[in-house]
Amino acid sequence: MTEQNSESQPVSNVVLDFEQHIGIKLPEYFRTEFYVNRWRTGWKNDWNHIKQLIKSYLTNRTAAGLDDPELIEKWTKLPCVARMLPYMRMSIRPMQINLTDNSITVIIMLGNIQFNKLPFVATSRDLTMFYFATGEYILRQVLQQESLTNVQSGVTLVYDLSGLNVMDYANPYSPIMQMFSVGAALIQEYYCDLLNGLYLLNAGTFVKVAVQIMKRVLVPRTLGKISARVVVHLFAILITTGLIGIFVGDKLFLHTTQQEKLFVEVHIISGNETSCKLLQKVSKNVVPVAFGGEWTETDPQVHRTNCCTLNKTFPDSPLRKVLSLPDRTLISIKAQNDHSIIIKTEAKQTILWQLVTSGKIEFSIVHQLGSSTNEEDVVYVIPRLKIVTPLGAAMPDHGKVELNHPGQCIFYFRNVSSTFFRVRIDFAYALCENK
Repeated sequence: MTEQNSESQPVSNVVLDFEQHIGIKLPEYFRTEFYVNRWRTGWKNDWNHIKQLIKSYLTNRTAAGLDDPELIEKWTKLPCVARMLPYMRMSIRPMQINLTDNSITVIIMLGNIQFNKLPFVATSRDLTMFYFATGEYILRQVLQQESLTNVQSGVTLVYDLSGLNVMDYANPYSPIMQMFSVGAALIQEYYCDLLNGLYLLNAGTFVKVAVQIMKRVLVPRTLGKISARVVVHLFAILITTGLIGIFVGDKLFLHTTQQEKLFVEVHIISGNETSCKLLQKVSKNVVPVAFGGEWTETDPQVHRTNCCTLNKTFPDSPLRKVLSLPDRTLISIKAQNDHSIIIKTEAKQTILWQLVTSGKIEFSIVHQLGSSTNEEDVVYVIPRLKIVTPLGAAMPDHGKVELNHPGQCIFYFRNVSSTFFRVRIDFAYALCENK
């Protein structure tokens, strides 16, 4: 979808009122009632919070290079996607429309993937950037479908859990769960109220037993208040939205934002009637042949009948060789405080960096051209995202920035914890000439 496609359409008063409340003009293809109403209902018309989130979203979206009007066509080629997609099993064909509710359908297979080894090949920022790009990819398809049909769309997620060992993810403090939770927060904040339906196929005994025990042991009043922790640990790796569950009758529902209970029904489907039950809710054209539908693929990188990418095996130890960078700094930051490091740079220089943090932080890099303080001369070159380094020095966060103009790079760190604990950061960098 391009901005030009939307410019000819009149902007409704609902959108203009929304923009007036937040003081921000949205990109043209976001200026729809469907889009702004997701923010309003998802965050309960909390205008200050919505303004902060949209400002953060638009800034990070630009810094991450996700504001390209042709993102749908280019998604698989994005560096953050190309880095992570080979380890995933998911459908990648865009605009697969579930005809029952006009939603975009995505198939994901989680079985026989050792996600606990994912920290060996990717940092938490790598994973969060993959979530960010994928969330944007899905949102653009939703907006395109709404533009074509003038009917509200969303996303239908179908997960095949066969072969998934849930107990590998039962510890919320394990490295992989720390990484998943950081990505979950971004998806929940930036892409609220997109989920139309969630379908769990071939759910193992653990999932079904956990659901049944909670339904039998807890009284309805308690069920309506508690966080379904055991199930949420699973759902954190399923849809990365930090969902909270309650039971109504015989059905499990999830609400999709922290402030407003927007319930989405979760369908747990197993047994010989899996295909039949799935096809009652999801149209045949977007159900793979492997699950009883009509969808097949011819791409050699995608399985023909389950329509998901063919994944690599994770290594048994970290792949990256840790660099020894000359300029090293140890930083200690109080909760809810920040710290900046300013590095002066010349034209055609590259900054290499790596860091290890003892807790969750917000991290970004800004390049300021020359001595100018004008807003247009201050550019985010690394989005301001939350990161963790659960493997410590064995797999630090790292990267490089190539600079073509003189100025200064500002490395920004913030301790996002609300507790009294300090966060400790071991930061190192080096300057070298562009090759």
